[in-house]
Amino acid sequence: IAWWMARIARPSFFLLDTPEHWKNTKLQRVPSFLLLLSDSDQDSVTLWEEIAIDNLEQCNFYLALHSGVWKFLPGRPPSVHVSAHEDMGLDAAPFQWVPDKEVMQTWLEISLRPPVSSLGSWNGRELLRSGLPVVVLRHGQDEASVTAVATFLERVNQELRATGQYIFATLDIDTADARELARSWFPLVGKNFEDFLPFPVTLPPEIFVFTKSRTTGEAIFWYSPEFPAAANFTLGDVEELVSQSIWFHDS
Repeated sequence: IAWWMARIARPSFFLLDTPEHWKNTKLQRVPSFLLLLSDSDQDSVTLWEEIAIDNLEQCNFYLALHSGVWKFLPGRPPSVHVSAHEDMGLDAAPFQWVPDKEVMQTWLEISLRPPVSSLGSWNGRELLRSGLPVVVLRHGQDEASVTAVATFLERVNQELRATGQYIFATLDIDTADARELARSWFPLVGKNFEDFLPFPVTLPPEIFVFTKSRTTGEAIFWYSPEFPAAANFTLGDVEELVSQSIWFHDS
């Protein structure tokens, strides 16, 4: 409760005159976002305040007017930047400021987490709350899965994440936590066969997509056994999957 009270009692964002405080955010295990403006644009300031208020529980927010002391930052103002402790694994590129709350909220949701999250009970609700579609590689710990995960990570980092449309995650079905989550949220992609067969079953790595239902707030997902492999799928394939009602499921 004390932590929560401290969050709501503070300003929505901090105005910075010098970059020292911003540089120190790399020591924090909380994502920090900086809006760097070329001039005092009140509309942008107001919108930034709205975004900050909506996300204060999980992020810190800063605002600065561009001057020579900020020239070390990549990109040109107006731009937004992300900083956090390296242990968090964040890797968000500089982003040109867009005075559109929905666009910026989507970018923020993607940028406040690693390029590929490891999906489990500890972060499932957090990913669900984002409201964005989450592209998940379900895998085990066999050789084919190790190869698929490496390929998935590489492709997300090099090409897929740049579109700013999706969150990406892996689900290690050979762990008890992930298997329990899959059975609860995504029963078709869990290792349910092992409940009925007297021998281990190794399922091939497969991709599915989940998001939050607008009506119930719970997980809904799309899964097709015919979906292309991690090395070959495109975001067009993802769009096609979620457009087909035949592959839609709820938990």
